[in-house]
Amino acid sequence: MIYNEAQLGHFIDFELWQDSCRLQEEKINLISKNKNFSTLNIHYFSKIKKRVRWAYSQDKYFRDRISNNIFYGLKNEFFIKKYALPKNIYGLRNYSFISYGLNLVHNSIGLYLVKLTDDFMHNYYKKVKTIRSFYGGNLKYNNGQISFKGKNIYYRSEYNKFRKELVDVIENRDNVVIRLDFQNYFDNLSIEVLLYNLKASIKSTDIAKYKFSDSSIEEITFFFKYLMNNKSGIPQIDSCVVSGYIGYLYLCFLDLEIDTLMKQLSFHDSHIIRYVDDLYIVFKRGESETKDNTLKRAVELLGKVKDLAYYKYKLNIKIHGHFL
Repeated sequence: MIYNEAQLGHFIDFELWQDSCRLQEEKINLISKNKNFSTLNIHYFSKIKKRVRWAYSQDKYFRDRISNNIFYGLKNEFFIKKYALPKNIYGLRNYSFISYGLNLVHNSIGLYLVKLTDDFMHNYYKKVKTIRSFYGGNLKYNNGQISFKGKNIYYRSEYNKFRKELVDVIENRDNVVIRLDFQNYFDNLSIEVLLYNLKASIKSTDIAKYKFSDSSIEEITFFFKYLMNNKSGIPQIDSCVVSGYIGYLYLCFLDLEIDTLMKQLSFHDSHIIRYVDDLYIVFKRGESETKDNTLKRAVELLGKVKDLAYYKYKLNIKIHGHFL
C-alpha cells in the first residue's frame, strides 16, 4: 500500500509498529521484576487484556487506525492527560498519563528517530571524545533488529556511568566544573528545531532511505503539538526510554556547539558530561592563571552558552551564581 506523505504511514512502517508493541510488552513483563516499572501508565497498560493488546499489534489495526492518521479522531481510544508530581520541595514536574494506543504511536515515532539517527550518533557524535553523554537507555538497531532487554530500557546502568564520570572530575581539584540548569526542559524543547537540525546533519542516503521529508517533519511536529495541546515540548511519560532518548538527542547539537566554542576559546582539557538535560562543562585552570581570571573566563563562557541555548534551542538556563 502506498501512503500519502501527509500520513504517518509514509515513514512509520509496520515493523516499527511491531517494535513499539514489543517495547510496551517488555515494560509490562518487568513490573514484577523491577519496581521502577511499577508506574501509573504501565500498571494501566497491564490491566488491558492480552488478547486486546495482541489486536493492537496486528497489521489490520495499524492500517485501519494508525498509518492513515485516523487515530486523531478517535479521542476515546487515543488520549493523554496531564498530572504533576513533586520535583523537590520547591516545585512540580509535569507528567502525562497516556492511553495504550497513543503511547504505541509515541513509541513508534521515537524508535523511528533512533533508526534515523543511528549513523549520525555512532559514526559522528559519539566519535567526539570530549563529549560524554548518557540518557538512561541504550536503544540501537542492529541489522534492522532492536533489543528491549535489561539495561537497554532501564536507566540505572547508564546513570551509574554518568555519576562515575561526574565524581571523577569533581574530585580532581584542578578541574573547574560548570553546571547548566535548564528551566522546564521537556516543556520548552522544540521538536521542530530538533528535526531541522537532524535534516541538516543526516546523510542524504539515510534521509531517502527513511523518507525523512519536509512532510515527515510536519507530521512529527503535528503529533507532538497534539500531545502537548498545541504547546512546545514533549510529554514526560513515566519509565519512558523513548522520551529520554528524544530529550537526550536534542542537546547533542548544543553539546557539539559548546565543544567547538571551548576549543575556540582555548580552554584546557575541556569536555562535557551530560545525562539527558543535566549538563556539566569541565575544564582545567591554566598553570599561570589566577583564580579571578579563571572565574572571569568561566562567566564569559557561560554567557555565550546561555545565548546559544536561548536563541538557537529556545531553552532558558538558570544562573545559580556558583561553580563547582
